[in-house]
Amino acid sequence: MFDLSNLNTTDSGDTGAKLHLRHPGTDELLYADDAETKPVEIKLCGSDSKRFRKINAQLVRRMQGKKKQTNDDVENGVTEQLVGVTLGWQNLIMNGQEQVFDQETATNIYNEYRWIREQVAAFVADRSNFLPTA
Repeated sequence: MFDLSNLNTTDSGDTGAKLHLRHPGTDELLYADDAETKPVEIKLCGSDSKRFRKINAQLVRRMQGKKKQTNDDVENGVTEQLVGVTLGWQNLIMNGQEQVFDQETATNIYNEYRWIREQVAAFVADRSNFLPTA
């Protein structure tokens, strides 16, 4: 008998899963070292997670209060969603320094490095990343 509760992505979406970033040109997995022992990873909640749904509800309420939404409003909303479901990262090095995770840094990275933002958005939206493995 197949039990649908085995496909509940809400709880695992809240726990988070790790996205191993890929090179935007070659699609190769990225590592912070030549020995390939330090993967560049971002830990994320899924789109079914309570965290994502809460942020989404806040954005909808805020947008409903505006008479006219601009492209910047939408872009900022997407960035806010992605930052809100980012739980942390490891081995993310820029300009020779490992980046400390905080919301401001995440916002700057997602705005400046569109390829990272795109990988994060696709990962968050893919439920298979948050299904229990057992």
